[in-house]
Amino acid sequence: MVKVCIVAAAIALAACSSTSSVPLVSQGQTAPSQAVSPDKGCVGSGGVKAEPCHVKLDDKNGGQVIVTISGPGVNHSFVEEETCNDFCNITAINSPIVTQWQVTSGDECGDATATFLAYDPSDQQVGSVRIQIKNKDC
Repeated sequence: MVKVCIVAAAIALAACSSTSSVPLVSQGQTAPSQAVSPDKGCVGSGGVKAEPCHVKLDDKNGGQVIVTISGPGVNHSFVEEETCNDFCNITAINSPIVTQWQVTSGDECGDATATFLAYDPSDQQVGSVRIQIKNKDC
């Protein structure tokens, strides 16, 4: 009886909160994880996803990581903006229909970002996504 009352109280409390993003679950179920692992990708505008979106370049990966841009209707992508300077390099794989990018370490250690624009087969922009790059392979 006490367990049922606690579950009912938790549901009532969650229902009163208009800013709660945690879904309600029935007794015996578990709530899905709300955290997004950096290794599982990040979603930008228009449902465009970069996987991974937190790129760490180090001696374990030989200073190179492949980033895949995907999402609803995405056919190809472009780098809109990047702050690599001497920290990293971004190269298209399988040009001209590019959804994969090779990020490699530069001569200096440091942090950078890159924003990708994603397009459908008709060259209409679907959305964009931003990745974070940390070069430790220098």
